[in-house]
Formats: sequence, C-alpha cells, structure tokens
Amino acid sequence: MNWRTLTLASLAISLNSACTTPGTSDEVPAPAPIIDEGAEARRCISLSQISNVRVIGDRSIEFKMYGGKNYINILPHKCPGLRPGRPFMYRTSLNKLCDMDLITLLDTGGYGMRPLASCGLGRFEPLIVGGEAIPGEDE
Repeated sequence: MNWRTLTLASLAISLNSACTTPGTSDEVPAPAPIIDEGAEARRCISLSQISNVRVIGDRSIEFKMYGGKNYINILPHKCPGLRPGRPFMYRTSLNKLCDMDLITLLDTGGYGMRPLASCGLGRFEPLIVGGEAIPGEDE
C-alpha cells in the first residue's frame, strides 16, 4: 500500500510570517469564511488540488484549492492544540482527503517533529469568496 504523508500549514504559516510583522499598519486580518449554504458539502477533496491550508480554530480548517475554490472543514469535535501556527500531517492511501481521515498535530519543539493528538475530519463545505459562490467540482 502506498502511504502518503504530507505536512500542511507550515509552509503557509512561514510564508505569512515572512511577509508581515505583527503590529504593522499594513497587516490585514483574513476575512472570516462564509459557507455557501446553497451548495452541497463534499466528502472528499483531491490532494493534488490543495494549494494552501489555513487553520482557523480548534474545530475548523480552510482548504484553498488551485482554480480558486475554497472549502472549510468543520471537525465533528474540538481538536486539542489545533490552532494557527501548529503544523499537522495526514496519511491516506488514496489521492483524496476525506471526511473519514484523521489529521495528526505535530510538535516542532526540540529535535524534529513529534506527533501529538489525532482528530477526525468532517465534510468539506464550499465557501463563498468575494461575494460569489464557488461551484463544486464534478466527481
């Protein structure tokens, strides 16, 4: 079985921190995501289409896709330690990330990365970006 392990969020976080300095006047907080209530949630998203990941809180992760589509995954339960700046990984034997998969938080202190808590994902809800609904992908 071919397992893929990917670490997300650390690249986005390091790029974000390299571009902004806390307390400067040009710092603009990211807008709160708006769920498109008229669109159907997805069980899975394609790994190859994920361009960026943003942890919003202990129960929500935003997935930005190539092509402009964005999804939010609201975890069914709080994930202790999930917060902006904390990297996580996942393992899947498919080329998709699905609502039955687990993410594992990583501790970057000390030498290397140490796995911490694992948390289950929920469904991927399409987001409205720039005031327009994002059409879902055909499966």
